[in-house]
Amino acid sequence: MKTVLFTAIGRRVQLIKHFTNAGVRVVGTDLNPDYAPASDFVSCVYQLPRFDDPDYIDRLLEICRAERVSIVIPLFEPELMLLAKQNHKFEAEGIDILVSGLETLRVCLDKYHMYQFFINHQISTPETYLPEQFAEKSDNWVVKPRRGMASKDVHFIDLEKNNASEWIQRVSSPIVQRFISGKEYTIDAYVDKQGKVRSVVPRVRLEVRAGEVSKTVTRKNDAIIRASNDVLRQLPFYGPVTLQGIIEDHTNRFYFTEINPRFGGGVPLTIQAGIPYAELILQKTSSFPELLPFQEDLVMLRYEEAVFRKE
Repeated sequence: MKTVLFTAIGRRVQLIKHFTNAGVRVVGTDLNPDYAPASDFVSCVYQLPRFDDPDYIDRLLEICRAERVSIVIPLFEPELMLLAKQNHKFEAEGIDILVSGLETLRVCLDKYHMYQFFINHQISTPETYLPEQFAEKSDNWVVKPRRGMASKDVHFIDLEKNNASEWIQRVSSPIVQRFISGKEYTIDAYVDKQGKVRSVVPRVRLEVRAGEVSKTVTRKNDAIIRASNDVLRQLPFYGPVTLQGIIEDHTNRFYFTEINPRFGGGVPLTIQAGIPYAELILQKTSSFPELLPFQEDLVMLRYEEAVFRKE
């Protein structure tokens, strides 16, 4: 039985259960494992220091050795760059980290670099500015951090009612992006070790709570699947990838807005729709088709559950 280690397990119970149900032994790590609900669903859990602690990598390696971990799956975006830089230490011990290379991370983890990548590759995306480039214009705009996750510090600005410069000053290292009114999509994808795109599953974001989707539905939109497949071939990705985009209401044009090279919060729907991530990652089967099929029009409605333990 192979052992997989997930970092920053937090609330990722459904994702972990997918792997345990597939016969995988799962080890977890977290900054505060006593208060991570997913700790109740792993074989064992370890406390790790913050990713910027000088002992982080050595401690993670110690855990991997002790638990005979084969694969590390990082779930916390700020860890990705560090793990990519130190990947050689894990490879030397036969441990595979599901993380894209430094070139890809430098593009995807900086939203302005992401915008430049889209423009340079003729990929449809909303016009985006750095604060010093932005001039007060008509239309609506979004101010958000260049780096960040879970929709933190994202502000929607109607220039008829608000002054954009006031909001720009409130956000650390911001960008300003044209607001697209339309249907928001998340696309869950997986790229294997050889760089082959194995799955592309678009889903409509029906409702988002605290930066994570709470209601979503799968859609077999062939145009979005083709466009996503094309985008994924432009950079050397490895592992789960979450793309974001919007179909504009009045033009029906699809705009990509960002790419997150990790599992998204709504991936349990894609798993339920038929994508066997555990098998893909463990490479149990070599006969997968080029793009795996999935169930269309499957809805996920999330609700709160609780675990109870003595403090």
